[in-house]
Amino acid sequence: MEAIAVIKSELDPKLDLLLMYLESVQDMQAHQFFASIQNNLRALQQEEQVLELFIALSMTAFQPFMLDPFAVRLTDDILEYAQQISEAYSADTGTSH
Repeated sequence: MEAIAVIKSELDPKLDLLLMYLESVQDMQAHQFFASIQNNLRALQQEEQVLELFIALSMTAFQPFMLDPFAVRLTDDILEYAQQISEAYSADTGTSH
């Protein structure tokens, strides 16, 4: 459960920043997508749900909206964080018993 708290505390501010920016440039379609991601993040209760959240994030490239260069940088930061956490989970589960 501690891992979920860390993920929430580190990822939520990144999403907040992106959502504030998307709202300021009135990109409501992208805002809606990332707001859904943030809602799922805030609802996380089990570590298995982290994978589901990151799968949803990985679908960013397949969404019907185009992000401007600044939004792309913010999104890349979020995706990079998700990748780092995913790799850490893979390393933890990949150890032999």
